Amino acid sequence: MLSMTFAMIKPEAVAIPYITKVIWDEILVNKLEIIGAKRIHLNREMAKKLYAIHEGKLFYAYQRLCFK
Repeated sequence: MLSMTFAMIKPEAVAIPYITKVIWDEILVNKLEIIGAKRIHLNREMAKKLYAIHEGKLFYAYQRLCFK
């Protein structure tokens, strides 16, 4: 059965080319198939939509504290 996962590489990792390469290599070594990739700058509204499914959970509260 095929399953799909969303992964986001955060700016701190992308800022260091070696770390980005290590992440991509790990993805490929583990035989995961990348079906799409793009680089975006996540603004507050986009982040709100992305994390909407976590609203009301401890994780969501932590995000709100960190990104105020």
